[in-house]
Amino acid sequence: MIITNNATSNSGGGIRNSGPAELTIDDCIVSNNTSGGDGGGVENLGSTLFVNNSTFTGNLNNGGSFRGGAMQVGGTARITNSTFAENTSAGASSTTTGGGGA
Repeated sequence: MIITNNATSNSGGGIRNSGPAELTIDDCIVSNNTSGGDGGGVENLGSTLFVNNSTFTGNLNNGGSFRGGAMQVGGTARITNSTFAENTSAGASSTTTGGGGA
């Protein structure tokens, strides 16, 4: 599966997983997604996230409190055999608590 070129003014540019849920991303490309909130590619909030054999590239977080260019994990995550490249978390300020491309 390819999740690409999506945008939101909120969190989770490509995927948003929220609440008591479980999400598995397997053999996926998550690329060139943008969020105005947390998690340019993926936001995982209060959930369990499994990522296997996937690639996250060129995702942009342009706001939010916790950031995360490729993903923001506010729950549990297990990531195996996956690649993160050229993801960006922009617009950090003194009120933010996180950052980084992944």
